[in-house]
Amino acid sequence: EGTGVGVETTAAATTTLPKLDTFRPPTTAELRTALQSRHPHYTRQRETITTMYHQLQQCSREKINTANQLKSMIDMALGRLSRDRNKFEQDLGLSSSSTATGGVGSGAVFSAAASSLNQAGMVGGGDVASAVATSASINTAATTATAAATEPHTITTTPSTSPNTNKDLAAIQTTPNSPDWILAKIISYNKYTKMYTLSDEDMASNEIYTIPERQVRPLLLKNNHKWTKGEAIYAVYPDTTSFYPAVVNYCTKNGHVMVQFNDDWDASGVIHEKAIPMQHVMKAP
Repeated sequence: EGTGVGVETTAAATTTLPKLDTFRPPTTAELRTALQSRHPHYTRQRETITTMYHQLQQCSREKINTANQLKSMIDMALGRLSRDRNKFEQDLGLSSSSTATGGVGSGAVFSAAASSLNQAGMVGGGDVASAVATSASINTAATTATAAATEPHTITTTPSTSPNTNKDLAAIQTTPNSPDWILAKIISYNKYTKMYTLSDEDMASNEIYTIPERQVRPLLLKNNHKWTKGEAIYAVYPDTTSFYPAVVNYCTKNGHVMVQFNDDWDASGVIHEKAIPMQHVMKAP
């Protein structure tokens, strides 16, 4: 019986092998034809799915860009708050550790205190003295953490003597995608976060900005000596720190560019030339 089973299995395999040899997988064109015949709306549905996919990708990129812009705005606001706090502390003669119980860390203080009270059994009538002591210790730790969190972050920055900060001047956008550019002095550049720290060149402003490098254009003298007549540029208007669109007339030998600012007519309707320092000029954004 065993010999008979083996013979039957061999015979079945012999009859199956020719079928495998003659098997031919369908081509791409045949598959498309079959899909089109069985699913007439396949092509239109596929195009719709592809369009939706591209729309989702675009929305995703827009959300990421919006988040980056919001982060830079928050960094600027936090920087101003830290500077104002430090100024008030100096005026009042206080140290940062004694006045940093509010602001950023207040929520953490209340949350930690509530947690400590619950753990000590205040809700259920536990040891009141133990809970108060624990709450006081957490308040102290949270105060210290708050002071550290509100201090300006300058540990990872590099000096402004890098090749990209020639003469320490730059044109900056204080708000992402803003058409307005102002003149600022580079204080430092963080090569890890790609963030610049700059001060407004307007002495009356005394503003400090921490913004991403995409909003900063270092003003390099080596790039500013080949302006040609009629070239559209942005230049700092005299007696201001703001850039305005202008047109180049010619470059002088003493490091200035003679320009005519757009819409800068006088009472007689004439646009006069103005001499602008070479490093106060940049290409039109």
